[in-house]
Amino acid sequence: MTPVRRFSHETKDPDEGHEVLRDLYAEHKVRLRPSAERTFVLRIDLVACGTCSIGTVWHSGDAQIDLAAGLRATSVTSLHRTPLALEHRQRALALAPGQSALLPAGAPLAAHWPSHDATSVSLDDELLHRDAAALLGDSPLVIDVGPPRSAAAELHWRQTVSFVRATALGLERAHTATPLAVRSLLSLLNSALLATFPNSADAVGRPSAPAAAPSAVTRAQAFIESAPDRPLDLVDIAEAARVSPRTLQALFRRHTGHTPTGYLRRVRLDHARHELLFSDRPVTVGQVAARWGWSNAGRFAQAYREAYGLNPADELRRS
Repeated sequence: MTPVRRFSHETKDPDEGHEVLRDLYAEHKVRLRPSAERTFVLRIDLVACGTCSIGTVWHSGDAQIDLAAGLRATSVTSLHRTPLALEHRQRALALAPGQSALLPAGAPLAAHWPSHDATSVSLDDELLHRDAAALLGDSPLVIDVGPPRSAAAELHWRQTVSFVRATALGLERAHTATPLAVRSLLSLLNSALLATFPNSADAVGRPSAPAAAPSAVTRAQAFIESAPDRPLDLVDIAEAARVSPRTLQALFRRHTGHTPTGYLRRVRLDHARHELLFSDRPVTVGQVAARWGWSNAGRFAQAYREAYGLNPADELRRS
């Protein structure tokens, strides 16, 4: 998984601008009004976080965009000051300023805007489906073009995107963008998407756990303890336990009172504490937190206090 990186571009050349958009998002055809060509400006400020990206895009002028093969990655576009008209399989969707839409990968789209001012989030579809497996088990994740389920969900999505972007840039500045820290941010984005937009997980009930199957829990715990420094997710753990992700969730709750990922976080926290206390080289709390999967040092400190009743910085000073 690649580290956090930033990309900015500005041009007044329509051909150059749309080549950049093709490289970032999708092949497309574009039709600009003559007046739009003469006054064209494209500005992009993009933060790539692992295999996802959060980009703010300003495109001046009236444009008709045809994406016959759709976007390369499942994306969410969130408008700021401009409207957007979308058409997908003969279904029209008109977005006003301040609204968002989910755009699944490969969904053919036609778009029209008088100008475009938006934040576009491109997700990693493989990781999205892996994270959705906690809810769906072996059933596929099904999503469609459309808006959030409510105004509150819209706000939740925008706040999550702002948090992930700011945290990713903080990791970049502190040189602590470890694979575990980046993966935790991508999981946060995926969870927010599933909570914000209607999808097939909405109709899935919680599985019932078999009456007694502690061997799967034991296998899962052993696997977690053997590789806490790897960017594991629920699918990895369930494969090692030889049960489905949803079954493992139910088994863990029944036999331990926790979730598999909660157990993974606690094991990582124990390793982080050991490093703070016994590291043979100078370290900071932020470096240790990022190495063990916390993208935010404040949240790491909170989890540390809840687990051990002590501040990590105090323990580091005493070590």
